[in-house]
Amino acid sequence: HWPYLVVGVGCVGSGAFAAVKNVRRWRRSQRSRTWPTVSGSVVRSKVDDGDFAVRYRYEVNGVAYQGDVLQLEQAAGSREQAMELADRYPAGAEVQVHYDPADPATAVLIPGGGSKSARSMLSAALL
Repeated sequence: HWPYLVVGVGCVGSGAFAAVKNVRRWRRSQRSRTWPTVSGSVVRSKVDDGDFAVRYRYEVNGVAYQGDVLQLEQAAGSREQAMELADRYPAGAEVQVHYDPADPATAVLIPGGGSKSARSMLSAALL
């Protein structure tokens, strides 16, 4: 019976680890809603193989940063959604950048968690 017990404990342990990790990611994505904002500008945006990629620059307390995160825990969407984002964030556009006050190098253009965050929480709840 020992092998079953070892496997069971391993499964419970890995499930608990995944749940804690997902909860931390979800909480961080929700905290981004309260992060301070600064003006920034889009350096580059493109749709590649149906995925949207963006790079933007911003400055916090005289220090220049570049970011490439649209939204924390953002899952890949459709090509149509990617094209809409490219229209919304063209190169040269002025944007509001939400940055983590504890680590200004961490920033997003869209605060809050994306669809991946919601799926992570659902997975954690099911475990």
